[in-house]
Amino acid sequence: MGVEHTLIRRKLWWRARRLGMFGFGKDQSILEVGCGDGLNLAILKQWGYKAVGVDMSGFLVERARAWGVAAVVGRAEKLPVAAASFGVVLLDSVVYRIGKRAVVWREIRRVLAKDGVVAIIEARMSLWRWMMDRLTLWGLPGFGNRRRAYLAEKGVLEAWLRIEPKFWARLERAGFKKVWQKRDWLSVVSLYRKID
Repeated sequence: MGVEHTLIRRKLWWRARRLGMFGFGKDQSILEVGCGDGLNLAILKQWGYKAVGVDMSGFLVERARAWGVAAVVGRAEKLPVAAASFGVVLLDSVVYRIGKRAVVWREIRRVLAKDGVVAIIEARMSLWRWMMDRLTLWGLPGFGNRRRAYLAEKGVLEAWLRIEPKFWARLERAGFKKVWQKRDWLSVVSLYRKID
């Protein structure tokens, strides 16, 4: 792909694999909330999708733009896009960082078109995650990037892992219906449809 991604803790092929699980229609416009440095956007662009990213970090938005993808500075609580303007909202490892989730879900409903979907990739507790986190903390070779990211977010991630199983019912109460959900060794990959 030609994308420099040495600072990213997940491998490029792993991200592409998980994004491919959603099977988005080529005609759907995609908004990634919390796009970070734009790696998901770069993958989606390579696959021919029209995608835009929003992140609260100007530094990360500039990194995303350097890869030739569309990205703007903004917050999940007040997205800088028009109402009903996207068929898909993508959240990859973002929900656990959001404090005011009810506000964010209302905002996501606002920007989704009728019958729009929210595609979510989030951490989940599993024996495999527990082992990976322990190996990461030990500082083994090859875990450097993951260790830096994990230590920076350890508290908020551990809090998320405690509530993650209950989160999905709350999402349905916020006006979204589960289309499907798959759990892999470290994550939950889910697609929910906006209910009008």
